Amino acid sequence: MERVKAKGLSVGKVYSRRLFFLLLVGLIHLFLLWSGDILLNYALAGFFLLFFRNSSKEKIKRWAIGLFSSVIFLTAFFSWLSSLVENVLDEDFTKEFAMLVDDAVVVFQNGNYSEILSFRLAEEIPLILPNFIITIPMVLFIFLLGLYVGKKGVLLNIAGHLPWIRKVWGNSLIYGGIMTLVFVILKMEIIIVPFYLHDAVVEVLSLFSGLVVSFFYISSITLLCQQDLWKKRLSFLAPVGQMALTNYLLQTVICLLLFYGYGLGLYGKVTPEVGLLITFVIFATQIFFSKFWMERFNYGPLERVWRMFTYKGIK
Repeated sequence: MERVKAKGLSVGKVYSRRLFFLLLVGLIHLFLLWSGDILLNYALAGFFLLFFRNSSKEKIKRWAIGLFSSVIFLTAFFSWLSSLVENVLDEDFTKEFAMLVDDAVVVFQNGNYSEILSFRLAEEIPLILPNFIITIPMVLFIFLLGLYVGKKGVLLNIAGHLPWIRKVWGNSLIYGGIMTLVFVILKMEIIIVPFYLHDAVVEVLSLFSGLVVSFFYISSITLLCQQDLWKKRLSFLAPVGQMALTNYLLQTVICLLLFYGYGLGLYGKVTPEVGLLITFVIFATQIFFSKFWMERFNYGPLERVWRMFTYKGIK
């Protein structure tokens, strides 16, 4: 927003065109490639964020707290309802769902693109779309946190906000660690809670702990980058972030070719350990690819198209 203002351009127009491009890419990604898309959530939440661009820090904070509270409530309620339904409904419903899962494994392992797409549109997408009730408010909450930090001036003067960042780092380490530990204890059922509350408590703890631990990651990297040595050590990650959209979608393409039937058909056949190894290999490859690309071009492939779409015809 600040860069757009500095250029004398309309923030609303530029930002809306940027989001519209992301919306189109997200729709294509979600419906034609992979149900785990996040871009559509980003675009839709981003349009709501426009309403807050001139708001005060206090208003942004109140809305962020309210949104996160609603996400926690909805997460707990739907998890509790799901547990209740599973224990109340007859076995036929459970068997039917298990058969759907088995069908999915067979289709994803062996199907061609057309067969997998048909199955996804008929069976998978209808189960995914209702999640927007939770995911869009959650993404908007995170965006509001970013807007709050921006309006606080942290991004323009990190050195002047180091005490605040260190406070975030310490609190997120302590509270994130405690919540993660409790989450693991409940997940492994070392401590038993009533069945109708178990899933709700675990889901809420997962949401809370993941969020707080992310603050720890962000503040840790920020603090490390204030030291010349660590800034140099971490600089290899910069090109990956400069072409984040390209890398994100490239991960989808790579994994579809690895796991779906029109590729190697590894869906459902990979252990967590092997999955972790694949993750490291893919990301390491993208680090080298991104470095190679950014040494030759100013923008990633999709980032260039995104930029052209955003600024074309805008004055």
